[in-house]
Amino acid sequence: MSHSVREELERLLQESLGLLRETDWDLGQLQQWGARREEIFARLRGGEFSLGAGERAATQSLIAEILKIDAKILARLEDQCCDLRQKINAADRLRRSYPGTASHAPSLIQRTV
Repeated sequence: MSHSVREELERLLQESLGLLRETDWDLGQLQQWGARREEIFARLRGGEFSLGAGERAATQSLIAEILKIDAKILARLEDQCCDLRQKINAADRLRRSYPGTASHAPSLIQRTV
């Protein structure tokens, strides 16, 4: 069982590194990665495996590396969310600055035409 846990962690590490190399993330891709990550870490928290002394050190090292990559991925996601919020705010300011675009009600121009 421990061999499969190590293999899953190694696969997750490779997926995380691949995700980090991507320049444009797809929402489905992020969701699959997150679900897979959660599944693996839930198994680790549940203790559904046993490790020898050497395996334990290797597993801890893999987990530490995955967590470093996770931190980079999360920081990038936060940056993207911040950028998106700025774009939404700018669009909202632009929408409010033009008559008739702040609501769905017909503008004065539309009513007079």
